[in-house]
Amino acid sequence: MYKQIKMLAVLLLFLVAVIPTSIFAVEQGNYNNVDVVRIDVDDKEFKVTDANGLAGTVGPVYAGERISIEVFWEADGGNWSEFDAKITVELDDEEDETEDFRVSPNWADDAKFVFNLPNDMDVGNYVLHVELEDENGHKNLYSEIVIEVANENHFVDIYDVNFRNGLEVNAGDTFFTSIGVKNLGFEDQEDVAVSITIPELGLFQRSSKFDLFSEDYVKNDNSADEDDEWKLYKDLFVTIPSNTASGVYDVVVKVNYDDGDKSEEEVYSLVVRQGATQADDVISIDKDSQDFAQGSGAIYRVLFPAGSDYNVEVTGVDSFGSVIVTEVENGAQIFVTAREDAASGSYPVTVKVMSGTSVVKVFDATANVTKLAEGSVTDIKEGLQIGFAILLVILIILGIILAAKKIGKSDDYEESLMDEGETYY
Repeated sequence: MYKQIKMLAVLLLFLVAVIPTSIFAVEQGNYNNVDVVRIDVDDKEFKVTDANGLAGTVGPVYAGERISIEVFWEADGGNWSEFDAKITVELDDEEDETEDFRVSPNWADDAKFVFNLPNDMDVGNYVLHVELEDENGHKNLYSEIVIEVANENHFVDIYDVNFRNGLEVNAGDTFFTSIGVKNLGFEDQEDVAVSITIPELGLFQRSSKFDLFSEDYVKNDNSADEDDEWKLYKDLFVTIPSNTASGVYDVVVKVNYDDGDKSEEEVYSLVVRQGATQADDVISIDKDSQDFAQGSGAIYRVLFPAGSDYNVEVTGVDSFGSVIVTEVENGAQIFVTAREDAASGSYPVTVKVMSGTSVVKVFDATANVTKLAEGSVTDIKEGLQIGFAILLVILIILGIILAAKKIGKSDDYEESLMDEGETYY
């Protein structure tokens, strides 16, 4: 018996030895089965050389430019189950990532990314991080590539614009602007000029030309003149013509530099209101007070200058009724109605003339709602009763006439029958 048990044990060991080990080698795939093997930054290749990942420097890359990044990955040829993964790229707190992609043994592919560097990005070294993460949240960091960001050779930025009285002005008044510019480029800039333009009104003013040195030149005491600047403000102004129609106008703020070959600009919206020299009836309302009874309404008309592009907003009507605003030629028609159960009294109605989202003119109107007179209701009731009585009399008369006609026809028919009988006898 003992010998038999011993032989069985030997047989089991033999079977274990001859069973293919691959049956027991299957494992769940994870981030250890796939690696980033190369990263290209602006066509410069970085290949994996050791377990510490990729390292190196790319530059100079200029602020305002684009960086193209391509990440290549490969999976090993082991016997493991496919899984999902994704790649994340981070540069200067800006992050981008792929959607989840499938990874299987011996597969290889790449992922592409583009980063737009801000024009005002600080000069310095930035580390490019590249991570590969599997579906279980396991991560591998592959990149410690340094991106050297430098100033463009020529770049002047509009970094601040101030309007002394805001972006609203009356026709006939002066519009003041203070424009801050700074040299973010590597080269000094000569003959820089700033300007403001209101194209629709044909208004333009430009500063005299000035120099802007590089920030590095001024801050490192290389300047021979203490008045040398790398950033400054210029004040400009234009006077709005007194006959300018109310509306919203584009204001273009611009800086020209690099011998006039380059420029930067920003556009703002200026609201022009009516000036003291303009007639009060340029925008007007026909009546600012209307009387109407419960259940009825009245029309207010607002008149605009020819060719203007205004819209009208009405508030204050909800408390007693409803309002419909209809655009008509050179104005708007406002139809205000009172509910039948509205309390009698005077209600304030505000009519705003708008240019876009800006208020051009406001009218304080009044709706005087009166009760529907009881006498008028009684008169209507009595009129209906009288009308019904008249209609009833007419119907009776018509009935009598129709009955008489019917009787007459019956008599004629009997006489004709009698005459026919006499003929046959």
